[in-house]
Amino acid sequence: IQAFGDWVRFNEQINNLQISGIQPVFTPLSRTEKSSADTFICVHAMKLFMQNQNINTLILVSGDRDFIPLLNELRSLGKNTYLMGVPGSISRDLVNVADGIIEYRPEKIKHQESKSLQTPQKKVSDQIKDRIISLLKKENRRINVATIGIMIKKEHPSFNHKEFGYEKLSHFLDGFPQIKIEYDEDKLVAYASLAK
Repeated sequence: IQAFGDWVRFNEQINNLQISGIQPVFTPLSRTEKSSADTFICVHAMKLFMQNQNINTLILVSGDRDFIPLLNELRSLGKNTYLMGVPGSISRDLVNVADGIIEYRPEKIKHQESKSLQTPQKKVSDQIKDRIISLLKKENRRINVATIGIMIKKEHPSFNHKEFGYEKLSHFLDGFPQIKIEYDEDKLVAYASLAK
């Protein structure tokens, strides 16, 4: 088991990982502070499967749709691909190309769920969801996610989707079953619409 990340920033976690039998793999940030972990994971995964023909299954602990090409490639090689993540945090597009999902429900999260339901951040998340659904119903068309992001910033300046564990706003919105996320042909522009 390997965990990819900028372990210079999180070096206090390295000992806990090693005790748990997890090998930390250092992935430096770019000049723009963007993580290169996704690229490292893809390269390591393909290298691992090419060098070890007896390995048949990948369990990816991520919900990021950027891993779709990796899963497609491994499946074309006859490998099994499974996703592990907290329910609602995995991109539906990624789910569609995986062989299965392993739901991660730690006891700690279960225990804290009732307490966290009324946190300010949770309330803001619900308000944003309701506002976007209302907007999509009113417009009755798909809306550019960037436009939605501007609206959210105006109404909730302190909101940050990364605090919910999502790298992109489109991934945060995709976690709501009522909202469907689609992309243009180049996969550069995301649009939100009501799920049917």
